[in-house]
Amino acid sequence: MHHRRLSDNVVTYGLAECTPKHFQARSQTDGSEERGERMKRRRKRGTEESDGWLRRKRREDEKEEEERDRGVRRTLRRKRREDEKEEEERDRGVRRTLRRKRREDEKEEEERDRARGTEELRTAIGT
Repeated sequence: MHHRRLSDNVVTYGLAECTPKHFQARSQTDGSEERGERMKRRRKRGTEESDGWLRRKRREDEKEEEERDRGVRRTLRRKRREDEKEEEERDRGVRRTLRRKRREDEKEEEERDRARGTEELRTAIGT
């Protein structure tokens, strides 16, 4: 279809004169004011996007930090548990050793008592 331009924002298609949609939306000013507004919007959009980027980055950083903290806490918890187990085992080992020593001492004492008892019997019999 053949068309010719009448002015900047009016195009004729055949016989019908019409204004393209993207020109209709704009105000019919000299354009400099409008360009300024457009630039402002663009700049604003840019900062919004960068703010969004910053917010997203901050959120990601916080998540990473949380995960790191959680990992550290988990490691500390595991370490504490292992230390407690080792301590319990050490305590158990000490108790076992002490029990064994006590038993040995009791046996020695019993043997000494028996030996004393037999000596006393001998002396009593001998007299």
